[in-house]
Amino acid sequence: MKDLIRHIKWFYQRRKYGFDDRDLWDLRTTIADFLSPRLEAFKKGRHSFPYDSTDEKWGEILDKMINSMDIIRKDELTTENYSELKEGLDFFREYFLDLWD
Repeated sequence: MKDLIRHIKWFYQRRKYGFDDRDLWDLRTTIADFLSPRLEAFKKGRHSFPYDSTDEKWGEILDKMINSMDIIRKDELTTENYSELKEGLDFFREYFLDLWD
């Protein structure tokens, strides 16, 4: 019965807000799950690049952003790949306003 009540609550939350409490239990993974496939699609369909970059460099930057999201999604953060994660997230912060086409 408790499970049924929880599922009804989550259904109601998702209908009303577009998400439910489960998305908040690990928000970083929820955000990475949302961003990774969209960054992939953006990279494939891009028609421009930031003024301070080239098409090739922009592709590399997007790859690093995607890689950082995938590290989070797969829960594979280690001391060895922490710098990769940080670099990708730093690029995401730096180029966030350039994610348009």
